Amino acid sequence: MAGVQGRVALVTGAGSADGIGFACARVLKAAGARVAITSTTGRIHDRLAELGPEGAVATTSDLTRQADVDRLIAQTEAALGPIDILVNNAGMVQTGHDTQSRSLADTPDADWAFGIDINLTSVFRMTRAVLPGMTARGYGRIVQMSSVTGPVVGIATSSVYASAKAGILGMTRALAIDVGGKGVTVNCIGPGWIRTGSSSEAEITAGRHTPLGRPERRKRWPTPLPFPGRRGGKLWRPDSSLSSMAATRSRNTRSRLRRGAQSAPSRSASTNCARDTVIVYPAAGIAP
Repeated sequence: MAGVQGRVALVTGAGSADGIGFACARVLKAAGARVAITSTTGRIHDRLAELGPEGAVATTSDLTRQADVDRLIAQTEAALGPIDILVNNAGMVQTGHDTQSRSLADTPDADWAFGIDINLTSVFRMTRAVLPGMTARGYGRIVQMSSVTGPVVGIATSSVYASAKAGILGMTRALAIDVGGKGVTVNCIGPGWIRTGSSSEAEITAGRHTPLGRPERRKRWPTPLPFPGRRGGKLWRPDSSLSSMAATRSRNTRSRLRRGAQSAPSRSASTNCARDTVIVYPAAGIAP
């Protein structure tokens, strides 16, 4: 992560103390980046206090609203400078907004629109907002937090979520080709079962039914670029996604990928194994 020293990183969906977003922010800050964090509620200021206010800033924003996206970008750049790194982690749930899992046939238009908005359209808006500056400066690192649900596996009554997360992977691959020659890399991470504050009892139970059957917190984290079949059977903590995020920043990872190439998880992975694995979906867009 030495490459983030002095860079400005913006991490969305960082309001939860034990969530993936705040875990990413902590690692970036520790590596020397200036970090902006955001969530929809005032608890983001508690996270800022934990990070330490020097070289960091927190903003409340609802990324389903374009005006909030514009304000977030403006406030971040006014406080810290041009954004070099974007971690699009926001999505899945929104504090204060209850959604029900339904079959596709029973999904109202409003639930579909909301699910796509918080999980996919928010990623589109944020990415679109930072791209002009990144391409003009010839440097940018964009990390999209997708899921194994949608791109790799399906879960009953999760059609909206799966559609959005699969859409993030498709967006990443196409965008990486568009901007790879302009110094901007775009990569996608697909977490499996990660134990966070928003994990339901049903999700924890599902973790117990994976190959190793132990959803407790891990003490050892996966190596970069873990693909299906390498490791499985645990419900990992948010830190499990961090080695994957770090992999998108490392020289070794960039050297493994070819400009214009696309990569996907192994087709031979079993459904359960894929659900247990943090996957990095390397797309194109490898800067010189």
